[in-house]
Amino acid sequence: MTADLILCAVAVAAACSLCGFFLVVRRQAMLVDAISHSILPGLVLGFALAGGPNPLAAIGGAVLAALVTGMLVERLTRSGGMSEDSALGLVFPTLFALGVLLVSLFFRQVHLDADAILLGEIVMAPRERLNLGGWDLGPQAVWWSIAILTATGLATAAAGPRTLFVGFDPRSAQAGGVPPRQVDILLLSLAAMAAVVSFRAVGAILTVALMTLPTITALLWTRRAVAAAAVAGGVAVIGALAGVGAALRLDLSISGMMTLMLGGLLLGSLILAPRRGLAAGSGRSRREARRFLAQMLVVHLHTHAGTPSEPEESRFSHLVQDLEWSRSRALTAIREAVKRGWVAERGSVLELSAEGRAEAVRLERLRSPVPGQAPKPTAISE
Repeated sequence: MTADLILCAVAVAAACSLCGFFLVVRRQAMLVDAISHSILPGLVLGFALAGGPNPLAAIGGAVLAALVTGMLVERLTRSGGMSEDSALGLVFPTLFALGVLLVSLFFRQVHLDADAILLGEIVMAPRERLNLGGWDLGPQAVWWSIAILTATGLATAAAGPRTLFVGFDPRSAQAGGVPPRQVDILLLSLAAMAAVVSFRAVGAILTVALMTLPTITALLWTRRAVAAAAVAGGVAVIGALAGVGAALRLDLSISGMMTLMLGGLLLGSLILAPRRGLAAGSGRSRREARRFLAQMLVVHLHTHAGTPSEPEESRFSHLVQDLEWSRSRALTAIREAVKRGWVAERGSVLELSAEGRAEAVRLERLRSPVPGQAPKPTAISE
């Protein structure tokens, strides 16, 4: 049972991460939240029409509810004078409340557990088996997740980069022959199918985490679409494995622990990512500050080059006294300029190299505006 539980968690997390990937990169992360809540009335109507729990009815109802959500949000945004987030905030609580009322109407004999709806119960997922010809093929959630992953892969392979292009520039995409509405329907349908599978396992709220956190984490490491999708899937699998393991050891909520692990991976990436992490950003800021000081130094030396005051202006003591630089600031500027090959130290006197003179001339040209134009921004400030 533990192996099936782990398999369910990994499969559901992978399916959600890939389906949510395209919505997140198209800046529609809040739509994931809306879908995860608004599919409830679709599920209830599907079960009511099918006379009980039925996977195909659930997926059909969820896809219909997701499309209705997207249509209502679009209509309110275009004709209602609302921003998209305001429209989402209006639509998905309304549909979720409608789903709760429909449960009370069609399934009065069923106990509506709010915790199960919001947080799910992944422990129950392995008990729903797929039997074919008397053979037990394993949990249904795993096979549905595999089917959704396959469908998503085939759909995105057929659509190619157009699914991303539509989100960033819909008008240009439409002019280029890419149908934005069809792409939106495709993505909403795939997200709804993934939400149906994850709804039973992790509930409405934590489905959002599985669809968004892996992609946000992946985008901190790479902005290449294929690589980011692969990293998002890997993050989802790692978070699922770590969450299930920690929850079983500590006897805590599995879905909650999975989300906590995904949040931990996001936090770690936010700090450690090589180009977009906080540590890299801090290092980049320090490098820019050192470069700025070195540029100030070469401009100062070039300004006084060839003048009677050059020997005095080129001394370290002058930088500290007359320019009112601290010793550490002056040393930082000199070291950076020497490192870049702009300045050479001749005893206590600083001397510009050919590269330093070229850099000073470049900076002065940037500061000198072309007649009729505003001055260009530069690292040197008055």
